[in-house]
Amino acid sequence: MSSRRKASPGTLMTAGLLVMVGLLLVREFVPEGPIAIAALVIGLVALLIIIPAYLRALLSKRRER
Repeated sequence: MSSRRKASPGTLMTAGLLVMVGLLLVREFVPEGPIAIAALVIGLVALLIIIPAYLRALLSKRRER
């Protein structure tokens, strides 16, 4: 049976930030239309990934002390 690997908080934050940068570029070059709305929704999802990852990383550093 294979065990499921969990992504580290740093990996999640990096992935989320890369998504955010890509979406900001989309918003810059395609300011109107359905693509912009999709970029906004995906950006919110990326924030939902980044914020918990940041909090997990912060809490794990406090536990190590």
